Amino acid sequence: MSTKIGSKIHFELIMSSSRYAWARHMMLQIMLFILSLNAFGSSSEIFVFNEERFRIWVVFYGMLNVVCYVNMFIFVPKLFMRKKILFYLLCIFLEVILFMYVIVIIQSWANTEDNYQNSPILLLVNLIASFINICIIIISTTTLMLFRFWTKEMLNVRELEVTTRNTELEILKSQINPHFLFNTLNNANVLLRESDYEASQVLFKLEDLIRYQFKDCSKERVMLKNDIQFLNDYLNLEKIRRDKFDFGCSVNGMIDDVSLPPLLFIPFVENAVKHNSDSGAKVDMKFTINRRNLIFECENTKTKEMVNRQVGGLGLSNIRRRLELLYPDSHVLKIYDEDDSFKIVLTIYNLI
Repeated sequence: MSTKIGSKIHFELIMSSSRYAWARHMMLQIMLFILSLNAFGSSSEIFVFNEERFRIWVVFYGMLNVVCYVNMFIFVPKLFMRKKILFYLLCIFLEVILFMYVIVIIQSWANTEDNYQNSPILLLVNLIASFINICIIIISTTTLMLFRFWTKEMLNVRELEVTTRNTELEILKSQINPHFLFNTLNNANVLLRESDYEASQVLFKLEDLIRYQFKDCSKERVMLKNDIQFLNDYLNLEKIRRDKFDFGCSVNGMIDDVSLPPLLFIPFVENAVKHNSDSGAKVDMKFTINRRNLIFECENTKTKEMVNRQVGGLGLSNIRRRLELLYPDSHVLKIYDEDDSFKIVLTIYNLI
């Protein structure tokens, strides 16, 4: 599959890139050369090579090039691509008439047994053959230019999509990082007024979290086990700050070789903590690796005063968009909002 995709991309580059213009012109010249060889033909089904036929071939080959390149670089881009179809067809018609007129003139140069002036049928046959040649050239070059424009446009669109995707991911990730950081610093600020020891613990743990965010999370992918450790450290900070706060984290399956984009789960966990009471709260996380699929579950309790509070916010809206960009066709996010609990189940398929 990767070989086919690579070949397709290389072919698109050949058709659109100016670096491969020489290859496109070479293929075109080979086609024109083959089509022009009938200038050496005769009624006896043999090729005639003499000065008159060579002059006919030079003019005929030159006319084919004129028709070809005028159509490619003037008629198609200036008329056809600008939707001036009727004017384009008129120009093509006039070009064909001029071409046929030149053919009649150069055929009279042939001083052989195939004297076109004395053989109207042979003249007609050669005119029909020349007409077919010019039609092949016009159709081929028009198709070639349309395909080149389409290929170039697709490459531009693809590049724009990749650039936009990377930009959006960076923006979304930059929104997540400060959001979590400011919340944690606010927690430490509160503890400074109550317990220096607990505040010191928070700051030490915060140092580990910041190091992970700015060092490991600068990479495109992180190990799942490191991200789970990051979530545990975050919840331990919350456990220090809150009364009767409890959390659990279970892992099923082999996670040692699993990697994924950083900070993928913290919005869910942060949302579970934020929309909980300061006492008696509980958050449960569960990671399950089933073959190449990852199932992440995060559930938190809800007290009566939390039921009417809006759930979601910037974090969840960002993570939804981020999942759409990272796993457009290979993830499912389900949310279960009950009276006494809130739960999300994220399934990511075909992890690499």
